[in-house]
Amino acid sequence: MSDTQTFTDEALLDQILEHAASEERIHDLGGWNMPKEDILDAISKISWHESKHDPTAVQVLDDGSEGKASGLFQYETGENEGAHTATNRAIEYFELDNPDLDTPQWLIDEHLDKDYDISDLNEVQQSIIMLIDKMKHPTATMSDINETGVGPNWARDHWVGDEDADESLLKTRLNQFEESMKTYEDTLLDILTAKKDVKPKP
Repeated sequence: MSDTQTFTDEALLDQILEHAASEERIHDLGGWNMPKEDILDAISKISWHESKHDPTAVQVLDDGSEGKASGLFQYETGENEGAHTATNRAIEYFELDNPDLDTPQWLIDEHLDKDYDISDLNEVQQSIIMLIDKMKHPTATMSDINETGVGPNWARDHWVGDEDADESLLKTRLNQFEESMKTYEDTLLDILTAKKDVKPKP
């Protein structure tokens, strides 16, 4: 019999939120020392800005053409791009950092598929990958969101921009984020916090 724990996606997300929000770092991860609700609020607002909560959204560039990013959080697709890195980090989180947790089959399948595009996953699954990506990033954190606001945190740790992006471009992107918050809807929170059984039904 396996000693690992198996959860529904919703319950698994809650477990990872507990890890991220904890007062102390566990397996050298997390320790953001903040309410889970604040992390979920930030995830939801970033999703709204990036895709209006559409898990299958494809990036539209400023000139109207189609970009390389997709999904709730607009991770760039392709080998060695954002979605590839985030998926690798998620695999490592389960297999190396938390071997007591079963690696979700959908994550294994996504990793083996090698299309490097997570927009075929549902909202909860994409949110799990996004949260782990931030936890395992060498410098990213959500612990300062209540001081900086979600917009600046998004710009620093998610959008990032080109290395040579100037201050005027950063200001433009922050203004765009704040503008999108004027129509913000928190419907994603209902999905992410749905009360589900801890273990999947057989």
